[in-house]
Amino acid sequence: MSTLPSRSYLGIDPSPRSTGLAILIQGSLYTETIKTQCKGADRLFEIHDRVHTLLTEKGAELSGACIEGAAYNANTRADDMGQVRGVLLLALLQFKLPFLVIPPAQLKKYGAAHGAATKNKMIAAAKKEWGILLPDDEADAAWLAHLAQGFFDTPPVKRHQLEVIHGIRETVHKDRAHFTYTKGM
Repeated sequence: MSTLPSRSYLGIDPSPRSTGLAILIQGSLYTETIKTQCKGADRLFEIHDRVHTLLTEKGAELSGACIEGAAYNANTRADDMGQVRGVLLLALLQFKLPFLVIPPAQLKKYGAAHGAATKNKMIAAAKKEWGILLPDDEADAAWLAHLAQGFFDTPPVKRHQLEVIHGIRETVHKDRAHFTYTKGM
């Protein structure tokens, strides 16, 4: 008797100081936070090395990923966030993992049913979904992994989640830059 291969999905909530990672596999959730006090290139190497190690260990099992895109009103320096996001995207491309870059408002709508949901609402929604209390970066990453599963494989059943997935599919189909979708190399 053969079994279907396990599919798992990666979610990444990038930040220069606290990057959340989540892997969702058959309803089970693995999360971690990459915390770094390093600055400049050392910080980028540390973040890249951890994600590269994770992808080396789990990459063959991964079917897709979502990474949170830029928040235009964030108080983090844009160049730092751009550098971190760039290193993370490079790691995903190195492993030929298909991914989406998701705008923060769409992530919040997907996870907590409201595009302006607070961090606490995202945490509460994650606790309700998976039964565990997660730090905010890991809660966002968990929802990004869930969204990846919804886009690349099994559509979610909640209406607000279906609306986000449909919006992404329409945007990708029309080839607009609101979402970035890369099939891998």
